Amino acid sequence: SRSRSPPPSWAPCKKRSGLQWRRPRGSDSVSPRSDARAAPLARDARSSTRAPPKFQCSLDMKLVQRLLSPEVQQREPETMQGIAAKLTEAEVEQVFVERVPRVQSFLYRGQPGVHALKFVTKAYRSGLVAFKNTCLHEHLICLLRLIVHYGHANGDSATSHLREVAEAFMDCQAVQARAIERVGLRIRGLAHDFRGLVVGLVGEYKAIAIKMLAAEAIGQFGLREDGDPVHFENRLTQDLGHDLGLNMGDIRRAKLDEHAATRFPRLGRKQRHLFTDRCRELFDVAALIQAFVAEVNGFSESSLPESLPRLFLDWASERLTEKHVVLDEATCTRVDVTSPLAKAILEDLFLGAPDSATDHVYRGRRLSTLFQRP
Repeated sequence: SRSRSPPPSWAPCKKRSGLQWRRPRGSDSVSPRSDARAAPLARDARSSTRAPPKFQCSLDMKLVQRLLSPEVQQREPETMQGIAAKLTEAEVEQVFVERVPRVQSFLYRGQPGVHALKFVTKAYRSGLVAFKNTCLHEHLICLLRLIVHYGHANGDSATSHLREVAEAFMDCQAVQARAIERVGLRIRGLAHDFRGLVVGLVGEYKAIAIKMLAAEAIGQFGLREDGDPVHFENRLTQDLGHDLGLNMGDIRRAKLDEHAATRFPRLGRKQRHLFTDRCRELFDVAALIQAFVAEVNGFSESSLPESLPRLFLDWASERLTEKHVVLDEATCTRVDVTSPLAKAILEDLFLGAPDSATDHVYRGRRLSTLFQRP
């Protein structure tokens, strides 16, 4: 017989009334139902991303609790309107063919002869059927037209933007909508201050934690989902979005996912608490800090005025007592922020000041002395 391991404390079990919750007791064990579609997903999740230790260490708990809360939440984007379709379907297709290699071979969910590109051209003209008669229909169709027109005009990074959208059209309309909004808003270049851009970065890592949580539940407990568990992710986004401070745009879009509503019951209060705790355990604050380091250290002469690395220098000049501490010590000609300082910056942004319990020495000075007193 196969060995069976006990489920984690937040583990769901399926009953007639919907998702219920079971806590492990002693040596009790549960074996999830085998699901051919869920098993590869679980293996991928385990091999590609390992859950970090709980809050990495207890000293990170305060920061993680604040980051995954309504206090750190990206607001709902303004609805796009008024972008007309100025290209024919053949011209839309040509925009992608000329800029995205092998796009004509992209298939919808791997189905022979069902080409993703034809769905792109139809969506450009008429929108996504799944969002028809919803508040997002006009918003999404305008953003898709914006993306196509941007590509047609050979805008900066047009190829990568178009590829991201084309690849999304190889999956369901929930995935398509995510990509359209993400890429469209990126092209629009919505103005944010430094804190707002960091909130957006935090939101991306919250979304990764939700994906990990969905993959874990589906893989271990045989919840029926597609190869890409977007609908269960949307169920979690709806039910946990407020408590975790997920992006308001993601919550708005998730609420319009009919498959999420019909396939999975709403989580009850206890279930929400257990899932919320588990999501905070999965949230990789160390990876977030490294991503922040990579962003700010990427500053160059070509950095746009509204970019995160450029706004970071403006923020540092006002908030830090020694501005040069963000530059390399040898030449002071490039941004050189390391993880301890980056963590202190996040604590200052979202907790009001660096955590005194982790007041390390940084370049000969205590981190707390590098920040202006409020």
